Amino acid sequence: MPLVLMKSLLTYWVMNRTLEDDNLGIALDDVVIADLDFADDICLLEENEIDAQCLLDEASINAAHVGLHINVDKTKFCAINTNAKFTVNSGDIERVDDFTYLGSRIALSDDITKEVKTRIGKAAGTFHNLSSIWKRKNMPLKIKRKIYVACVKPVLLYCAETWPLRDADINKLEGFDKKCLQKMSWTHRPNAQPRSTNDTNIATTIKTRRLAWLGHVLRMKEDEIPNAALEFVKGDSWRRPPGGIRKTWRSIVRDELKPLVKPPRMTIKKWETDWFDLCKESALDRRQWRGLIRDINVAGKGQHCL
Repeated sequence: MPLVLMKSLLTYWVMNRTLEDDNLGIALDDVVIADLDFADDICLLEENEIDAQCLLDEASINAAHVGLHINVDKTKFCAINTNAKFTVNSGDIERVDDFTYLGSRIALSDDITKEVKTRIGKAAGTFHNLSSIWKRKNMPLKIKRKIYVACVKPVLLYCAETWPLRDADINKLEGFDKKCLQKMSWTHRPNAQPRSTNDTNIATTIKTRRLAWLGHVLRMKEDEIPNAALEFVKGDSWRRPPGGIRKTWRSIVRDELKPLVKPPRMTIKKWETDWFDLCKESALDRRQWRGLIRDINVAGKGQHCL
């Protein structure tokens, strides 16, 4: 049996033993989430310090039963509104404000600016590694654009459908995209148009991916984690952190769908309370939802051309 597969199976066994107590984890209405695992990576979730330490100790004990060891140096924790400290295997765990999980930055705040800078940096590295292709004068510009869309854009927009973006963040992404297209064009004609009318701009690409992901989540069962997180309504104790007003992902998609799904005679106040149910009803019809996304994509082609 391959080592990677064996480690995944052992991790699965360890977490099943650790989470035998149904009271552990954080509650999203009727759904309780205690861990988010991927392969041999573990992300534990808990609402208070005592239960979190118990959950960590239980995971460490069960891991030791099958010969696994939690690496203290690679273990980090985030905490909100508390000065909690955690230990594992007699070692103190480092507290951080953000960390990378599955290639995406997880942060305590809803500010996505650092993640945008990280994605631009990684995309710039990918673009630079393909510089020999961009410099080829005998390669048609159309082929270069296809390579760019297939190799660089996925790095730039990885997980972009989950970002609560501000206009400033979109401008940074658009600026990088425009710069890359200009560099490809300069090899052929210094004054060439960097984007053809058949290309989709960054803002529209993110919008269509965001709505495609929303439709996928709305069609999930109610007890699945993405659906439970989307339907979760914050309690009275929730307060917006200081630092200005930022839109949430939920409010962004609500505003984007208003001109597309909102009935003409419905008031804005009623739309803000009933929009979720209306969108869920529309998303159940896959053909209708895909047509909606396709119309957005067609409308966004050719915009912001130079």
